[in-house]
Amino acid sequence: MLISRASVPDIEVEDLSAYTKEVEQNADGKSVLTRRALIAQQQEFREWIKQYPPMQQLPAKLDAEITHTGALLSFGLGITHEHLLAYAAKRNIRASWAPDEAITSPIVAWGRIARLFRERIPGFLVYYRRPFSVHYEGLLALYSNHSMRELQRRGEAHEKRIIEFLQKEMELDSTPMWYWDMSYTSYY
Repeated sequence: MLISRASVPDIEVEDLSAYTKEVEQNADGKSVLTRRALIAQQQEFREWIKQYPPMQQLPAKLDAEITHTGALLSFGLGITHEHLLAYAAKRNIRASWAPDEAITSPIVAWGRIARLFRERIPGFLVYYRRPFSVHYEGLLALYSNHSMRELQRRGEAHEKRIIEFLQKEMELDSTPMWYWDMSYTSYY
């Protein structure tokens, strides 16, 4: 059960441990986390994520080609699931297997959107990633600290064109930054 950020009240940090494992019995008699426990876990997770803020510049110690680090960071524009799904709905973008239904999965939405963008912009290659972020659930990433040298060969002008296109077309106000990537076991 996901709880929207708008409905999550802040719980004092010292209170978190008291509530994160709180359970109750559901209608089937099974133990399930209480709503308060779910809220406390989300608050605890947001506090943990704050230790990994986005960066404007990639520090040399995190450049995988130089240091062979296992850390995965991705460079791109933050986006919320809500914004991504709203864009797909506004443009009437549908999945081929359900042409009469709105897309409800951000990953499916991005796949369909990216396909349309590739038709409009030669060389359009942007990945959908999950950033460590308290503001965004998704990241439209141009490259990672493992692939940047290879993917940056397209040139700075191409990168700028892609970023400006995404910001204008999708009405994004996020700034391109380096985000710690939650999919750290999936390099690209």
